[in-house]
Formats: sequence, structure tokens, C-alpha cells
Amino acid sequence: MRRRLPYIKVKWKALKTVMANMVGAFFGKGADAGNIFDSLKIAKEDGYRKHLNRYDVIYIDFSKMPEECNSYNQYINRISGV
Repeated sequence: MRRRLPYIKVKWKALKTVMANMVGAFFGKGADAGNIFDSLKIAKEDGYRKHLNRYDVIYIDFSKMPEECNSYNQYINRISGV
């Protein structure tokens, strides 16, 4: 008899958000993310320390538009200061 293993169903949209957050955590200066990435395969790559937490990262959430914006174009213009 074949045993069925439990699984977690993840929506692609949620997975993209998680991946984007991981990229931000790796490159962003906001916090030391070495404790997250040091034990992973990426830590063995050339340039790992060179790029870890070295850049300014801006998070923009397009799933929630501010109340004062009526369109995504207005939202983008607000962010870019145009």
C-alpha cells in the first residue's frame, strides 16, 4: 500500500512574493541576513559576501494601492516623484 504524504499547496502569487522578499533580504542593507543564507548553497558561491546586504532595496507592494491613488499609473508616479 502506498503511503500518501502531506503536502502544502502554495499559490504562485504567494510564492513570487516569498521569492521577491528573499532577494530583498539577500541584497538589502536593512538587516544582516547572513544567519539566513550562511548555511545555504549560495554561501559557497564566489561573490557571496561581496553582494550580501550591500544595496539599497525598495519594496513596493502593488497588491494594495494607497487610498489617495486612483490608478496604478498615479501610484507609480507618486513613488517615482514625477
